[in-house]
Amino acid sequence: MDSWVYWRFPFIIAALGLIGVFFGFLAHEASKVRDNLQAKLNFTKEQDNQNLINGLKAVAAESKQKLEKIRKELAPRVLTETQRAKFIASLTDVPKGKINVVYVSAQDESQKFAEQIRALIISAGFTSDRLEYSISYFFKPPSPWYIAVIVRKEQAPPYAIAILRAFKEIEIDALGGDGSDIGVNLGECKIYVGGK
Repeated sequence: MDSWVYWRFPFIIAALGLIGVFFGFLAHEASKVRDNLQAKLNFTKEQDNQNLINGLKAVAAESKQKLEKIRKELAPRVLTETQRAKFIASLTDVPKGKINVVYVSAQDESQKFAEQIRALIISAGFTSDRLEYSISYFFKPPSPWYIAVIVRKEQAPPYAIAILRAFKEIEIDALGGDGSDIGVNLGECKIYVGGK
């Protein structure tokens, strides 16, 4: 028996060596597959991270635009010097009369803007007794605020249309309306300033 083992021993060693080489080769190939998969996963993670970063940048840019829009919407309305000068110039040759300004929102911003409108009207040569507050005026204005030039359609003052045009020239889309149902007298002109 000893000769049998002795005689086959080199074959057993060679077979074991081949098996070892085979398993070494498998381990090496498995390592390459693992490294390849890891590289792909890392690339996918980096790509996913970059996509996430790009997505977040896009959301941030969109949010910044929306925030700026909200800031503009919430900022108090202010007439610029250019608007004032253009408004006054457009009414130079228009007959003058009395115009009262009415604000219809209890907000401080609305009252201050109504005061600016009243000062503008006076600077253009019109008279204005007072600034009025009205809680009961219901008009279907565009959101979020409006200016409306209100007269009685049966007897509107000759300057009402010119006032409406002057507002449009300074990029304030003023509305015109009949005030017979809200107590505007014949020949009277009122400018209603809505809330913001």
